[in-house]
Amino acid sequence: MVPAAALILLAFPLYAAAPPETERPSAAEAERPDQALARALEAESLRPDSAETLSATAAALTSLGRHDESLERLRRALAVDPRSYWLRIRLGETLRLLGRFEEARRAFAEAKAIDPAQAAAYLSIGYSSLRAGEKSRGVAEFQEFVRRDPSNPVALHHLGAALSRTGNDPQACALFKRALEILESSGSIRGADWAHTRSWYAMCQFREKRFHDVIRNSSEVMSAEPAYSEFWIKIFEWRTLALARLEQHERAEKEVRTALKGCRLPEPRIGLEVILCGLLQARGDRAGTLKACEHALAIIEGQLPDKSHCAENIRFALKIGAALEKIGAPREAERAYRIGVGVSSCSTGSFSKRTTASLHGGLMRLAARRGDCAGAEEQRTKAIEISATLDHEPGLEAVRQETQTLRRTCPETERP
Repeated sequence: MVPAAALILLAFPLYAAAPPETERPSAAEAERPDQALARALEAESLRPDSAETLSATAAALTSLGRHDESLERLRRALAVDPRSYWLRIRLGETLRLLGRFEEARRAFAEAKAIDPAQAAAYLSIGYSSLRAGEKSRGVAEFQEFVRRDPSNPVALHHLGAALSRTGNDPQACALFKRALEILESSGSIRGADWAHTRSWYAMCQFREKRFHDVIRNSSEVMSAEPAYSEFWIKIFEWRTLALARLEQHERAEKEVRTALKGCRLPEPRIGLEVILCGLLQARGDRAGTLKACEHALAIIEGQLPDKSHCAENIRFALKIGAALEKIGAPREAERAYRIGVGVSSCSTGSFSKRTTASLHGGLMRLAARRGDCAGAEEQRTKAIEISATLDHEPGLEAVRQETQTLRRTCPETERP
């Protein structure tokens, strides 16, 4: 049997086991966010020095995106209960949402010192380190988690995800497969753990060119998961890519349009619009590509004040810009790349840096094509500077390849 502590929501942040009753979300927190906040503030007015009521108010404020106010409540709660593991985790997560990654890691490390047996701190430190560009430190945290509990599917999954994010896909896929074997042998299927690991394993199937397996896998996960959840969208994207590789373009496009009709939430909708943008570009539908890409960019611009979506929106902007370039829409592509660069200031992880370097590479390419050699050189310099901060080669190598465009178009520009 899989230990109960392993059967947790595979998302970031995560909890390796249920927190104590006094630190679990209250019933009010499950209400509509504004109603939850009103109820929490009323309870706080009656017990202003209670860690429990302050924590409930912090959770309600976080759900409304009011992270600075949530942080203030969490600090007050910790002054009352400084040995609370879960308050430290929530403090770190709130700091992460504010883009204060080093402070977040300190909070997670303090939680780890309070209770080294709990998993949440290892995962939080690991992901915070990856986002700060410290690949080795991040992977080491996940490896320590696996060493402590080698049969824990959550530990295996997150080590696999960390390795995949740093380019080690073969080892990552082996870990995903092992995690699934443990979950399925225990009967723990149709849950969040199973769905999330299956959605990552679809990546492995796709890269191994097992496109029919991707489609079968996605059908099972999508039938078990709530529509438009994070895992649903993730595996749906691999599904549409697999359908496209099997030349089933009409089916893929129909499925995306059907999904869009039923989706009203901005976060999953932007992902669906980006998928549609890529499909339409691949079949040469210029007008459709422009429309889908514009819809996606409008959502990104609407989310600019909310830092919690930075990393995904940087990736989306790069995909949109690339699709627009391919259909011969340089002005629109430049807008997409510049929106992505603007978003990148609130995400400093290695993945985001790599993506930002590619955004500057796109701007360099466009400038070179229109004969703006000074502008192209400026973008090349920015891309190289970002890539030089990464502790792995792929980002820098991609920029080196991009400079070939600059050499051909602007041969008079000096380069090292």
